[in-house]
Amino acid sequence: MDSKNRAFDVVLYTSQLQLSSKTQKRAEKIISEAQQASLASGKSPDTLVAAALYIASILEEDRRSQLEISKVTGVSLSTIQIRYK
Repeated sequence: MDSKNRAFDVVLYTSQLQLSSKTQKRAEKIISEAQQASLASGKSPDTLVAAALYIASILEEDRRSQLEISKVTGVSLSTIQIRYK
């Protein structure tokens, strides 16, 4: 998946989760930084997006549970937990 599709997924999931635009921008920044640091190599793009949204929601005090994010993104709860660590 290219970065354009990943960005679309972030926008889509942000909307479905009713997250703020600040949280969306923070998630996009987290994804970008993970890619630059080669932390995303070999990881599913959906997993990266789900984890970034979870982390961003905490940092921006716009919190959504791992379960909520799992349901919307289709990424398993355990996978989000592992990527969060």
